[in-house]
Amino acid sequence: MSYVYDTMRRVWDDQIVPKLDDDELVFRFGALIDAMHSANHRLDDGINKDREVDVAARKLEQYVAGRRVV
Repeated sequence: MSYVYDTMRRVWDDQIVPKLDDDELVFRFGALIDAMHSANHRLDDGINKDREVDVAARKLEQYVAGRRVV
């Protein structure tokens, strides 16, 4: 699995889903994350290797971990 996908899925599952009360939204957004992960594989990991996407995922991970985002 890709770093970008893993980061996005973990934040969604651990930080966002518990705050929602809309099961359909949870399902639909989760399905979108999964579809993006599948697309990443079809594109030979092209999304995960994209510099802009990688930086955004790292900044999100740093924020959630409570570290200063640079």
